[in-house]
Amino acid sequence: YNALGAELSGRYEERTAIQATKTAFFIIGFLFCSVAGMLLFFRPAPGYPEGQFNPASYRNMGVTVSILTLVFAAVCFAATFRAVPSLPSPPAGKAALLGPLRDMAMALRQKDFRSVVFGYLFVNVTSSLLGAVGLHAMTYTYALNNVQIAVVFGCLFGLAVFSQPLWHAIAAKKEKKRALLLALYMGIAASALFLPTAFLRSCPAQRFGLLLFAAALFGVSTGGCLSLPYSMLADTLDIEELASGKRKEGVYFGAITFMYKFSQALIVFLMG
Repeated sequence: YNALGAELSGRYEERTAIQATKTAFFIIGFLFCSVAGMLLFFRPAPGYPEGQFNPASYRNMGVTVSILTLVFAAVCFAATFRAVPSLPSPPAGKAALLGPLRDMAMALRQKDFRSVVFGYLFVNVTSSLLGAVGLHAMTYTYALNNVQIAVVFGCLFGLAVFSQPLWHAIAAKKEKKRALLLALYMGIAASALFLPTAFLRSCPAQRFGLLLFAAALFGVSTGGCLSLPYSMLADTLDIEELASGKRKEGVYFGAITFMYKFSQALIVFLMG
């Protein structure tokens, strides 16, 4: 799926537009779980004044999200099926069992690919931490109810979605690397703002306002940090093509997906 986004276009700026669109819908998925989930599934129920403590809420949301995942995957498959004849053909011959690992090692030998991948992994460590402890911190550290939690996450993920045209425009004008650095600096500033919110226990209104502002800044930052690396990764494939005469979208995007999922699993395991 990620490789397909790179294969649909060979144009430098159009790749950014494709990845920005993909990222927008990717974040909408988070938005549904964190905002609609809190408002629809985690409402107070008999015996559970705080809906986050109701075990049935997680079951109901899990079933709903699973159905939505299948539906939208089918839509994506049907809408892009026409592109199959124009995609690169697989290599001739039977694939070796260790072939994917050798291909991944080959991809990591390219300096530009390593720079993008490892930078992206550190960004995903933060998103994994947010996913692992976000609801817990909002419930226990900040003592927020389900509506307030929905507002904070809605602000964060909503601005991550609506910032996609902004990052596309900045990347087109200033170049992708500079745009990504700007997104990272904004993320650092937002993280610094989160620190004092943990100590403003005696000022709940001021703390919630500062928390909301930090979430908004972090949301804009997240929008750039999620879409720009995938667009840059597609550009590293041009370097590989110049060197070898072959394009290997599946290898490169397979490698980053493997490393992304492995780092997520490790962080969630360590947090647990």
